[in-house]
Amino acid sequence: LVGRLRITLAGPAGTTVTLRHAEVLEGGELATRPLRAARATDTYTLAGTGTEVWAPRFTFHGFRYAEVSGWPGEFDPAAVVAEVMHSDMTPLGRFAASDPRLERLHANISWGMRGNFVSLPTDCPQRDERLGWTGDLQVFAPTANFLYDTGGFLASWLADLAAEQDLLGGTPMVVPARATGYSGPMAGWADAATVVPWSLYEAYGDAGILERQFPSMTAWVDEVAAAAGESRLWDAGFQFGDWLDPTAPPERPEAAQTYPEIVATAYFARSARIVADAAAVLGRDEDSARYGALADEVRDAFVAEYVTASGRLLSDSATAYALALQFDLLPDAEARARAAGRLADLVRGNGYKIMTGFLGTPVICDALSANGHADVAHRLLFSTENPSWLYAVTMGATTI
Repeated sequence: LVGRLRITLAGPAGTTVTLRHAEVLEGGELATRPLRAARATDTYTLAGTGTEVWAPRFTFHGFRYAEVSGWPGEFDPAAVVAEVMHSDMTPLGRFAASDPRLERLHANISWGMRGNFVSLPTDCPQRDERLGWTGDLQVFAPTANFLYDTGGFLASWLADLAAEQDLLGGTPMVVPARATGYSGPMAGWADAATVVPWSLYEAYGDAGILERQFPSMTAWVDEVAAAAGESRLWDAGFQFGDWLDPTAPPERPEAAQTYPEIVATAYFARSARIVADAAAVLGRDEDSARYGALADEVRDAFVAEYVTASGRLLSDSATAYALALQFDLLPDAEARARAAGRLADLVRGNGYKIMTGFLGTPVICDALSANGHADVAHRLLFSTENPSWLYAVTMGATTI
């Protein structure tokens, strides 16, 4: 859960009770290594005035286990209560399945969302990070909008994103950007500037969010256009790319199977198309035509540079094919069929385990099922080997 402990106790003045938090146990003790530098520790010093009730007001923790030390007198477990904390959102979507593992996965997703929607959308609630990473929300926004009414929550965060753009002169990879600043455009991360408002519009039909965010959306696409230049290929500068590809070395999580320029150019095309579509919704015909033409140019450059005559991609990887299919970057139906077939072959060849990173994983099942390979997507979803969606479920996970 994400939240805090509330304790009820009595004892001598000056007695200090210490509460420590962690997600897992190791050798019967709290496993704090995954927390990195986070202390995840609260302390309370008793006033000695009789029964005292206390909970921290200025922090929260992501935890499954807590260690209590320094308790005055005999310890009563009922005197320690865990309080769940998250921003107030109305539940919307429901899911049921004949397989309890899928229902557990869905519950873990919902529970994990609540733990990361505490005032702002974060990447994790437990360790020394807890930042508003744009990439995390960019890939999760459609799911979030299905599960809960996120309209107010995400509109507030998008206003922060626009404010950071104005302040920094570019779109940061973290919002608020206090901890990281701005280090140049980052594909798949700062694309949240276009993807999140468009996802809100698709979910709730409110064109007002597009109107309010349109300057922010165009600022991001213009920023990328400047980085890519006349070639329309975004192939310079550091990129996270398909971050945390399972095949990447642990010390180099950006060293994915998929070339970062393929990921970056694919997202350039997608964001340009989103802006064109948003402009059309808003009746901004000139903007729609201009950004639509830009999206076409990027798509043509992608095909010319990264797609072979036989339909193979320069990076013969699952993420490359999934992005090309989902972002409509292939020249014709024949090329789509070849790409989908190759994607299915790659998944089969990997034993139906996840072989994609941060940006490929959210789209691979859609890419398969929308292009004639629902059976492969089904086997990928139901795999229990590591890494897979259900592996964590079989290990007793309560969040994802």
